[in-house]
Amino acid sequence: SHEMKTPLNVISGMTQMLLEESHPSEITEPLTLINRAAADLDQTISNLLIGLGNESDHSEVIHNDIDFEQFLRNLISKANQSFGGHTTYVAEDIPHRIKFRSIVVEQILLALLSNALKFSPSSEATLLVSLKDYKDNIGLYFSISDDGPGIPAADQKRIFEPFFKGGDASANRDKGLGLTVARALSNRIDAELMFLAQDGPGTTIGLTVSAQFPSA
Repeated sequence: SHEMKTPLNVISGMTQMLLEESHPSEITEPLTLINRAAADLDQTISNLLIGLGNESDHSEVIHNDIDFEQFLRNLISKANQSFGGHTTYVAEDIPHRIKFRSIVVEQILLALLSNALKFSPSSEATLLVSLKDYKDNIGLYFSISDDGPGIPAADQKRIFEPFFKGGDASANRDKGLGLTVARALSNRIDAELMFLAQDGPGTTIGLTVSAQFPSA
């Protein structure tokens, strides 16, 4: 994978460096498109490797003791910048410091946010975080919702299959890997990922992960 990722990193890094300089709009707009396209292709390569089971870095499965508010801010900033949308998050009554598998959880949430922002007509998504009983302990529960067309009942059992695209696939630019990647990663850290059925438009995906809460 490095033979593809290395040149992509050069393209992404150089265009980002140029974007930080002052240019007229006729130069800035193409640079922005190039930068986003490189980021999208890089994510697609990563998704293929993870979703098809060819990449397994167990060093990422460790628990990290982190500032949770900072984790959320970094996650939202990365999602909005990479996928070109707007994510709102709400996390009430959550401890300041939490120990959990933050590296893998971030990858899962980015895959879910990518899907949510792509399918939302307004390019908006909502992330809610709460505490939840999980495996005889307390876990972190994340839910990501969008206001897109939703998933037809006939397709709901297949949404985690590789390359599956529900609804009108011809009008769907998505590659059908986001939820597959999220499922593969959640299995790696023994987390619970589930589609939450709802009436009408919109989709909500829930993720529950084990967590520890160090004393202050």
